Amino acid sequence: MPNTSSFAVTPLPGSGPALAVAHIAIVDADPEYAAHAAAMLRRHDPAVVLTQAATLEHGLNASAGADGAIVSMDLPDTGGLEAVLRFTEQLPQVALIVRVADGDEGVGIAALALGAQDYLSDDGGDPGALYRRLVHARTRKQVEVELRATRGQLRGKIDELARTNDEIFRLSFSGMVQVDAAGTIVAANAAATRLLDRPTGQVVGSRVADLFDDDAPDGRDTTLVLSHTFADRHAVERTGRFARSDGSERLAAFQYLPVAGALDEGDRVLIGFTDRTEERARALQDVHHKALEDLGRLAAGVAHEIRGPLQFVTTSARFLEDSLERLVFDGPSLFDPHLVDEMRLAHGEISEGLTRVRDIVTGINAVASRAREREELPIADLLRFPVAIARGLAAPGVGLVLRGETSLGIRVHPGLFQQALLNLLLNAVHAIEGTMGARPNHAHRVELYVSREADGLCIDVRDDGPGLEEDVAARAFEPFFSTKTVGSGTGQGLAIVRQIVEQHGGTVVIGNRLEADGSVAGAVASIRLPLEVVAGH
Repeated sequence: MPNTSSFAVTPLPGSGPALAVAHIAIVDADPEYAAHAAAMLRRHDPAVVLTQAATLEHGLNASAGADGAIVSMDLPDTGGLEAVLRFTEQLPQVALIVRVADGDEGVGIAALALGAQDYLSDDGGDPGALYRRLVHARTRKQVEVELRATRGQLRGKIDELARTNDEIFRLSFSGMVQVDAAGTIVAANAAATRLLDRPTGQVVGSRVADLFDDDAPDGRDTTLVLSHTFADRHAVERTGRFARSDGSERLAAFQYLPVAGALDEGDRVLIGFTDRTEERARALQDVHHKALEDLGRLAAGVAHEIRGPLQFVTTSARFLEDSLERLVFDGPSLFDPHLVDEMRLAHGEISEGLTRVRDIVTGINAVASRAREREELPIADLLRFPVAIARGLAAPGVGLVLRGETSLGIRVHPGLFQQALLNLLLNAVHAIEGTMGARPNHAHRVELYVSREADGLCIDVRDDGPGLEEDVAARAFEPFFSTKTVGSGTGQGLAIVRQIVEQHGGTVVIGNRLEADGSVAGAVASIRLPLEVVAGH
């Protein structure tokens, strides 16, 4: 027989030791080859049990209970690949080696694809080689059987997980819909139909863009978000609205999660959504309370600032009244000339006090104003009101200092910008007040420093408080983020500051000031405005 190479099979890694082959069936219509193969196997292992057959029908009976079988692909009753199909179907536990004609390795490879473990076109002259190939085939067969069992167990687990997921989907308190690549809702849970106030038949089959509306600031609509989720395969969170059957809209938080569908369904996106309308209403109510608190603090600061000037006015007016009575009673000839100088001084104090009151009232009007047009004014005038109010609200022992290039002109919305500066100043004052007990003899101060830069203007609000933790500084401008205790702050102050500064084309950052030795000297909030807000540019 010619020595033609054939496909060799080795044990799979990790499959354990090779299995013994004690019973071998030879199914071949060529009696010469059958006798030759039997002789080689007995020469290797005289104790091996051999059964032989010349047809597939007899071969199936002869192979029952065998460890392995060598089956010719040229049998008189059933030949070719049909023999492989019948053998693997009726004897799935028996290792199968097919014998093909010399030069017909293509049929052998096709037999491997149908479930055979090996093929040969010549057994050579080595009895041990043929036996080893049978051992390898049985080992591979055992591994395949175990893999099929494992796949069956895995499929059972997958089916169980799918049933569990279906239960979660069905019973979840959050609304959930499954959407296909065309943007059509293909499934909806009970919570979704309840939130949408529509029966399942009206939800399933609808286009998701007709029910959900995305209002995130990046400008993507629901259809675009959905297509990106399918393409990127990443979960995303969004905010928006969903439409109810009565035409009303509810605020919502959305989660888009790509999921694999069944083989005949294709991929899908699971959209979970919750109604945030009441939560947003509570947040707006908190903002309203914050506004009332700010108004109360503003009123207290105004009262504090006006009380001093009014005291001057009241005292000086009483003095002038007494002096005029003396003038009327004593007559001009007896009137003390030095009293005239004192009356002029009292008049000056009245004028100064009324000027201070006027400035405060002007500042209040500026803050209250929401005029759309910007105004050009000296920085010193812009800063006077927020500094006066913050100074009036600061605890005793906390000073406010204005430094830098305050003579520059600036073009801003005065009321808005003063509100931003007042928020920063009050934050700095509160930061210091929280630690005054630890340093009772320290002269605390908040410094507002103005500096001209090549590309614009910088306004720093610096304090000598404890500074900021890194995670707090990173989130300081997020809406509703606050380090204060529940009920004492809404976390809107710095978010409003950033919004106002950005409306003026600027940026605002917050961080820590450091001493030469690297220790924290306090916090600093820096507003940087572009060159066009500086007067003269």
